[in-house]
Amino acid sequence: MAEARERLQVLVTMIAVAMGLFHLYTAQFGLLSAMRQRSVHLGLGLILVFLLKPASKALAGRNWAAWGDLLLGLLAVAFNAYIYTQFESFLDRFGIPTTADYVLGFIGIVLVLEATRRVVGWTLPVLAVVFILYSYFGRYFPGFLAHRGYDLDRIVNLLFLTTEGLYGGVLGVSANFIVLYVILAAFLEASGAGESVIRLATSLAGGWRGGPAKVAVGASGLFASINGTAIANVLSTGSFTIPLMQKVGYRPKFAAAVEAVASTGGQLAPPVMGSAAFIMADILQVPYVNICLAALIPAILYYWSTWVMVDFRAAKLNLQGQPASELPDWKREILHSGYMLAPLSVLIFFLGVMRLSPMKSGVYAIYATVLISLFRRSTRLTIPRIVQALTKGIQLALVIVVACATAGLVIGCLNLTGLGLKLTSGLVDLAGGSMFVLLVFTALASIVMGMGLPTVACYVILAIMVAPALVETGMLPIAAHMFVFYFGILSAITPPIAGAAFAAGGIAGTRLVATAFAACRLGVIAFILPFMFAYWPALLWEGTALQIGGTFVSAFIGVYFMSAGIEGYLLGPLSWPLRIILLAGAFLCISPEWYSDILGYSLLGLGLAVCLIRRRSGRALAAGGES
Repeated sequence: MAEARERLQVLVTMIAVAMGLFHLYTAQFGLLSAMRQRSVHLGLGLILVFLLKPASKALAGRNWAAWGDLLLGLLAVAFNAYIYTQFESFLDRFGIPTTADYVLGFIGIVLVLEATRRVVGWTLPVLAVVFILYSYFGRYFPGFLAHRGYDLDRIVNLLFLTTEGLYGGVLGVSANFIVLYVILAAFLEASGAGESVIRLATSLAGGWRGGPAKVAVGASGLFASINGTAIANVLSTGSFTIPLMQKVGYRPKFAAAVEAVASTGGQLAPPVMGSAAFIMADILQVPYVNICLAALIPAILYYWSTWVMVDFRAAKLNLQGQPASELPDWKREILHSGYMLAPLSVLIFFLGVMRLSPMKSGVYAIYATVLISLFRRSTRLTIPRIVQALTKGIQLALVIVVACATAGLVIGCLNLTGLGLKLTSGLVDLAGGSMFVLLVFTALASIVMGMGLPTVACYVILAIMVAPALVETGMLPIAAHMFVFYFGILSAITPPIAGAAFAAGGIAGTRLVATAFAACRLGVIAFILPFMFAYWPALLWEGTALQIGGTFVSAFIGVYFMSAGIEGYLLGPLSWPLRIILLAGAFLCISPEWYSDILGYSLLGLGLAVCLIRRRSGRALAAGGES
């Protein structure tokens, strides 16, 4: 048994390294044609899924099941090899499937759905099956859902033989961009950059009031943006930050909520945004840098609110930071490991300054990681460590590979049946012409549809099914897509399926649903932010410099005092009347209209003045008592 496992590990390593080198080579020297690039990407990804993920826990370790999984993996390679070698003949046949197309198309779709089930769970494959059946049986559906129905020729041709289904643009983004950034995340971790960032953040902020929580906000947010999944980030950084937060006095439930909110926010923060930024740029047909700029101010406000909330909670509980004796020396950390942040600087330089493609920028950041790691023996990426990093990176990318392929099936069916347009019209009619009602409906739909889905699949489905309803009412496309993206990602902390909150609760040993509600309370500003940039797109970098700057300043101040009102602390504990005054003033400041700003600042000034008077009175009383 041990020998068989070793052989399996060798086989997995060989395939993963081959897949990683294939993507690095094509990114550097030129991509293959769309169908060939995507078929290699999917074929190698699928065989790794079947080798690594058993069909069920009960079958894990059984020899006959392992041989069955190997057979499924070889079938996955076979149908993708068929696409690779025969795709040119598809054009010659003018979309008329042959018997081989039918057989391999059916096998391919079933294998992709099964692989997705093993990696992601039941939600996404079941959704894809529903849409495929809907495409065939459309004439039997009632009302506006009905359509004429499509025969197997049309369905197989679209989903299997074109770039409109399984091998669609979503899988193309995965094959061209996303896999490189997952490899980059694995290389950064292998070089010790992740540990360096945590140690550096701890040395700088660990001694502050509630320091470990602030370390979690910064470090978790940074790496969650790169690694592409909130749950994985919680399980990695949370195992360090949650116990530290508990040690300085934060309650376990709150500590878990901080990590969940910070890791979830990483999906919303540039430059990578959980890999969804690349797909958003592709769907909207805008430069990738534009997506990063649009996401920048909301991300700053998101983490500003989280930072302020944990600071107010620390003040309210009179929590201190870590003792100085336990903190790394910040000067030594900057000298010793600050250079490990250079690959991220290289990435931002090539993306933002040189304006290279995300693909080229990602490759250069990987090269920079390898070069920078050579400076010290402890961080050096030797050949064995590079092989290990490539293997881990490809394994982490598998969830994205299968999710993108299955999402392609859903999108193909939506386009074939026109259901996306019908849902758009239905939502608009249901809202009765009210923009606010439509935003509420789309927010709820995005949370429900995003539950349990990986970041990329979540965004793609929402972008096709929900965002067009907002665009139809006149909202800017970038604002509509960011709106549904935010709420889809926030499903990671929203009950009943709050994956990031549940993972954090598991580490902290708290009740999972209670942890999810605590995360929602801590991240409540995140649920308001999408409404802010939906009405005032200056927060998405749309408008003049004066509009953008003024809106940002008002929102920044408003978020601060809103956090104070929610947490119930500002220069001291707040009574409910004061909290209401601050919340009202903050809401008015969030609006960019000059008259609302004046009223909002007046209320905030009143609330702040009362807080100052109460604080001075308290000090005077304390001084009188001491005398």
